[in-house]
Amino acid sequence: MVFLTLIQGSLLLQAAGDSQDPGSIISMESFQFLIHGRQSFEIPGSIEARNLKTPLDSQDWIRASPTGRSGNAVEFGSRIVLKPADGVDLDAIISDRPLRKYRSPAVGWYILQAKNARTACREAHEIGQLGLADICYPVMRRKLRRSGSFEPYPDDPLFKNQWHLENRSPAGSRLGIDLNIRSAWPLSKGEHVTIAVVDDGIELDHPELVTATRFQPHFNFVLNIAQGTPLIGSHDHGTVVAGLIAADLNNQLGISGVAPKSRLTSLGIWRRDDNLVSDERMMDMFQYRLDIIDIQNHSWGTIQPFLGLPTPLEQIGIRTAIKDGRNGLGVIMVRAAGNYRQPENSGGTSNDFPGDGDVNDDAYASDPRVITVSAVRSDGQIAGYSSRGACILVAAPSGGLEQKYRGLLTTDRAGVLGWNRGAEGDPEGDYTFHPNSFSGTSAATPLISGLAALLLSVNPSLSYRDVQQILALSSRQVDPGDVDVIVNGAGFRVSHNTGFGLPRASVAVQFAQQWNPRPVLIKKTYLNAQRKVIPDDGLRLNITGGRIPDSLTSIQVIPGQGPHADESTAVLPLVSVGKALEPLTDDLQGKAALVQRGENFFYQKIQHAADAGAELAVIYNNLDGGERFVMQDTDYTPIPAVMISQNDGEALEELLEDPINAPTIRGQLVLTGTFYTFDVSDTMICEHVGIQLKADHKARGHLRITLVSPQGTRSVLQHLNGDENSFPSGEGWTYFSTQHFFESSAGRWTLTVSDESPGQVGSVEECSLILHGVTIIDTDADGLDDNWERSHFNGLSSIAPGDPDEDGFNNMVEQIMLTDPSNSDGIIELNLSRWNDEHIRLSWPSNEGRHYEILAGEHVGEPMEVIATVPGRFPESEWISRSSVGLNEFFRVRELSEE
Repeated sequence: MVFLTLIQGSLLLQAAGDSQDPGSIISMESFQFLIHGRQSFEIPGSIEARNLKTPLDSQDWIRASPTGRSGNAVEFGSRIVLKPADGVDLDAIISDRPLRKYRSPAVGWYILQAKNARTACREAHEIGQLGLADICYPVMRRKLRRSGSFEPYPDDPLFKNQWHLENRSPAGSRLGIDLNIRSAWPLSKGEHVTIAVVDDGIELDHPELVTATRFQPHFNFVLNIAQGTPLIGSHDHGTVVAGLIAADLNNQLGISGVAPKSRLTSLGIWRRDDNLVSDERMMDMFQYRLDIIDIQNHSWGTIQPFLGLPTPLEQIGIRTAIKDGRNGLGVIMVRAAGNYRQPENSGGTSNDFPGDGDVNDDAYASDPRVITVSAVRSDGQIAGYSSRGACILVAAPSGGLEQKYRGLLTTDRAGVLGWNRGAEGDPEGDYTFHPNSFSGTSAATPLISGLAALLLSVNPSLSYRDVQQILALSSRQVDPGDVDVIVNGAGFRVSHNTGFGLPRASVAVQFAQQWNPRPVLIKKTYLNAQRKVIPDDGLRLNITGGRIPDSLTSIQVIPGQGPHADESTAVLPLVSVGKALEPLTDDLQGKAALVQRGENFFYQKIQHAADAGAELAVIYNNLDGGERFVMQDTDYTPIPAVMISQNDGEALEELLEDPINAPTIRGQLVLTGTFYTFDVSDTMICEHVGIQLKADHKARGHLRITLVSPQGTRSVLQHLNGDENSFPSGEGWTYFSTQHFFESSAGRWTLTVSDESPGQVGSVEECSLILHGVTIIDTDADGLDDNWERSHFNGLSSIAPGDPDEDGFNNMVEQIMLTDPSNSDGIIELNLSRWNDEHIRLSWPSNEGRHYEILAGEHVGEPMEVIATVPGRFPESEWISRSSVGLNEFFRVRELSEE
């Protein structure tokens, strides 16, 4: 394939010659022209300038600047645009003047020819002074920005520190993940969209926020008055959130927000004692000014792992906002996932688990009507504090636990207040500079609120469900080391850490422009009222072989935080590897490694075992006899790992020292639980999928709850945690998942409830499967509507993950977007933009696994020279070079054929 579209560098790089030669000594002349009213311009005088190749009086084009605005330069030519006043004859104006009629573009309009640009300027000025014309000016050419694929580099001096927007070197090299926001800004900057920052108030007079907050309906629900500012000096959270959303762009001050042209409304809900207002006031907040507010940003949540539920009054407010907000399309609610992942290595007894939270513990964030956001570091890995959860939709950049993973630079309260406590009057005190930068899922959330504003700006007709799905479809996973990432049944890569991943801002906005509203939402509930006992302490290491004592046949274990044996492992030979302090030289392929605790981190021990080929790591405690605990920092280990007690570990070591008995010893990790199945015949494309569970277990945190779809995708709805409370009485608890988005609903769903800690017992009283989605005709249960599938493939043999036109968008995306899956709909074009003052950026649509040659030449009809080879990226590849390379050149991009 050859991309035949050519683009000439000089078309966009004319500004390369903007700076005037320092050797020139030129006087300035003033002229007035009739354009839109009377406008004044400054033009270089007629004295010849040193180093100028052409005397000014003989030039066909002459540079000019509007009086008082030298940065808005134009060029005037040697022709004049003239519209005589009513009743005035053309000859009466041009008689005895060095002008001749050149053409008449419309009735009553004329273009006149002068001998050069300076003469045209003088004549147009004089005619304009006579009162004989309505319009009179020399033809002009202006430096306008193309509505291309890339925004010019902002003049905000701190933009270079906003890595979450653009994480590049000055030469354009990628330094890590970002929103790539400059590719979205030419399409949208959030115009005409209002975002409510539901927080502790905004410093409304901050120079970066004045424009966005002026004339907005701010309200403080503590005082119950129209006020948007913080109540006390320590209330600084809302101000840092606001800057990430809508700090002003190109105001030469500091930073920019994701949606710099959006509007901000401050809704205060935090009292002076840092507690929330009453649930009555919260209800009022959720449904406040639904005629104006489009998006609500909620960078707050409940304390995980303890269950948090909106009160009945708050539920009324949320329901009203979704039902009536934006004329029935629904207010877009964006929520923080929470900062309750346990980051530190810690010990404890088997009844002293860390409070490792799950977003499904927070019913505000797990609500299927909201967008829940987790946090990723600058290298793409999930931040060490960011709560996991099946209900997370997307992730966004934020800081990490280590100093090298910087937080976000944003607006701060002025002077000695806020995060960065500068001196009074010190402008640096108005921003959150590293190391006092802003982190947490609270920082990631407003980035998605800003992105949602970009979507609504280009398509105000999007519903809250449309926005959810656009964000999901435009996202990609950015951490190749996330062992939780799987491909769901519809072909999308999902994770309990990041949902669908990090959105591509430009793709999201382009989707919004072309979006077709989703059909009406259907909700189905399938009840199973059978009461079943949950086996206590159901995760066990079963040991078999010769002469195994009864005490070791089924060993109590505590799982690590990484891969989990929801399905029993193979029966594996058990091999002792000591403390695994260094990489192991033994071949452990198809084996289980028995490892002693001590002297290095748990994740290092597990990684060493995995690198040697082990399929399971069994870590035993080196003290405290019968004690076990959750091994922290094991989220990213590649194989299942469990901890057993010192007593059990040393007993196994003794067995393995027997040269006759050792080769016969085998280990298998087995999970015993209670199972429920739901056979679904309804054919829908799934959106959110939920489980409502009623149980009488006295320690909810002991339970692991998973749901497997007919396509085999597993949602972990709850994992082992530190909540020793029972389930809520009455309706129990409802969990939701985004992991099954776009899968087919038809087939068998399997719910598993298991107990992974001893001491408390209980039963499932009843459970319900909840499916949200869109009804389709789908006889083969593949998620593709039969009529759509037959119209494009003449049968039902295609699958949702397929991509026959190889454009990077699978059949499910093509079905939703109503595009042709067998023919790429993308416009194959090159775009040449300025990267910054020193570099140009050439970009084109592309895909992974391809390679492209860039050719350049001064003439279209002559052979071009290959100047670079670039690997393909989805959905766009780019080539960045110094500006001088692209001057007066044509470019062609050619895809290389596979050998």
